[in-house]
Amino acid sequence: MRLAIASVALLALAGCYTSETAVVTAETAQPLAGMSPGVYCHVENRLVPPQVTVSTAVSEALGENKCRDLAWDAGRGQYVDRMSASMVFRTAPTHLPQLSLLQVQTGDAALARFMPVAAVDGLFVLYDPAGEWPEDIVATSGLALTEDGTLVAAEPGAVTGLLVAVWDEVLAAFREDVAFVEDAAGPRLEFKRVDTAYRYLVHVHEDWNGDEERMRSAMLALAEALGLGQYEATWTDHAE
Repeated sequence: MRLAIASVALLALAGCYTSETAVVTAETAQPLAGMSPGVYCHVENRLVPPQVTVSTAVSEALGENKCRDLAWDAGRGQYVDRMSASMVFRTAPTHLPQLSLLQVQTGDAALARFMPVAAVDGLFVLYDPAGEWPEDIVATSGLALTEDGTLVAAEPGAVTGLLVAVWDEVLAAFREDVAFVEDAAGPRLEFKRVDTAYRYLVHVHEDWNGDEERMRSAMLALAEALGLGQYEATWTDHAE
């Protein structure tokens, strides 16, 4: 199953990598394999302990963007959010089989915003890079950022090159920070540290949340796709 970068409207727009140049077009966009259409809601994982269980409350952190009704429109080469029809969500594979790219715009001529996401049927996890392109890589590439962190005057190939440079680090972060655990308390995704759990925005299909068989299958599929650790007891201690 493929992983992707998901829509900024699912989050705060400021959290994504931002560029004046888009790299995914209607012709090059591809849907995320195996991901069912439907309503996906951002669930809470920032409490102590930071985890996502079979039945997890919907988070209010994203306000009106906490849920999105997503479906692929092949004719337009994009995902359509029935709750926000003006947003343009386009996905495409990258050099990593685990991570694909979703590019989000508020219109075809608007700034392009990128965010990594791990996606399987019924569940996806967005990684929030806090809107920060790595300045050292940008500088050595001969590119420039505005004061608000937007990449300017870059050719599509140069933007893609930056994304390639950061994707390996994102995958390593997932493997460092997240694990699948199944014990007497049930299956769950555990996050290693409370102070970094906020970077992982977990979205669950409304028909999956509360369904133990479906949620276990989705969480296990995510762990296998990403190469996450799998444990039979909690793998880290969190102070109450």
